[in-house]
Amino acid sequence: TATAPFKTIWDTFGMIRGSEFPDEMVIIGGHRDAWGPGAADNVSGTVSVLEAARAVAELAKRGVRPKRTIVFATWDAEEWGLVGSTEYVEDDTLRLLRGAVAYLNQDVAAQGPSFGGGGSPSLRATLRALARTVDDPGGKGSVYDAWRRAAGVPDSIEPPMGDPGGGSDFAGFYNHLGVPISEWSFGGPGGVYHSAYDDYKWMSTFGDPGFARHAAAARVGTAMLLRLANADVVPYDYVE
Repeated sequence: TATAPFKTIWDTFGMIRGSEFPDEMVIIGGHRDAWGPGAADNVSGTVSVLEAARAVAELAKRGVRPKRTIVFATWDAEEWGLVGSTEYVEDDTLRLLRGAVAYLNQDVAAQGPSFGGGGSPSLRATLRALARTVDDPGGKGSVYDAWRRAAGVPDSIEPPMGDPGGGSDFAGFYNHLGVPISEWSFGGPGGVYHSAYDDYKWMSTFGDPGFARHAAAARVGTAMLLRLANADVVPYDYVE
């Protein structure tokens, strides 16, 4: 008998209900599937989401709850065409249209020393502001300081930030529902993308020895979540 060409996929969710605006949601997510070992793509993004979840959960256990609901997601079948995140967006469209404040995407969060960020223009100022609050893993000021130096831009200009395309799990949120999105990562010379060499040995030797960039990506994510979840007025900046 032929094997049925179907496979069950699984999205996972953790949620901390907001104390004042429980119907408003700030979501962070990354895909859990990979073409090979997937150390960079996307174990690095998954552990960034999990570490943010651990930090926010510790605050909640101490009674410090966010004002808005925070959702931590890991998506399945991203590599097969963003299937897991798209199914979620299609399944929960009404709630997302009514209450989704932002979606933060972690796809290849760490595979090198150089920070970069992008996403909706309305969230770029917030990402830059919070990058100023996280120490650069290289020990040269803040993540923002190192980002500016590497970009080599004059004082009157911010480091360049990319617009969202369609190649990751933000697509359902942003391109179909118009939910603002933000993403960031530590990148560098690769060569192992979607191969059997994207493994622990490559990452611990070349991509991020000591895993300090993994930790920094998670700190940026946690800061973004808490700023968006606790702001009296959500910090969208439409001037940009």
